[in-house]
Amino acid sequence: MKKILIIISLFSMALAITSCSSENGRFNVKNSWCSEQLTPKLEKVTISADILFVYNSSSLDDSSLDGKKQLDGLVSHLLGNNLSDIQSIKIVGYTDRIGSKQYNYDLGLARAETIKEYLQNHNIQTNYIIESKGKEYPITDGCFKLAGDELRACLQPDRRVQLYVERGN
Repeated sequence: MKKILIIISLFSMALAITSCSSENGRFNVKNSWCSEQLTPKLEKVTISADILFVYNSSSLDDSSLDGKKQLDGLVSHLLGNNLSDIQSIKIVGYTDRIGSKQYNYDLGLARAETIKEYLQNHNIQTNYIIESKGKEYPITDGCFKLAGDELRACLQPDRRVQLYVERGN
């Protein structure tokens, strides 16, 4: 019963931060922050890279109030859910398919590192695991006939950062 209440509580808090939904099993592009309880000890958080970073960069977009709001909401979520129970946070950066495999791998890694630094600067001290999937594991399909801005918009869901928060107790 206690586990069910904890899961319901975490789910409710995630919904309070932002609406979290999927469409056909995919990340809904209108939602830029999504928390999903995978097991009682493992939570997955997905954030759209487009609201966080300057396009094609690992620099946080200072002009994006939405991005700052999402990161601050994530920090509040982590600080408000028994921070001392967190054993590790794995941060994985993903990109779209535009560009070379190596370039996208490096960009995903740099974006994951930027999120790690942001969390550390906001008192989230834990063991961090940084990883990049680059352009592997895309969410989108059906963008192959598009070009330019239409292609970039279609591939938006592929540009994301996922955090896996592992708790000990």
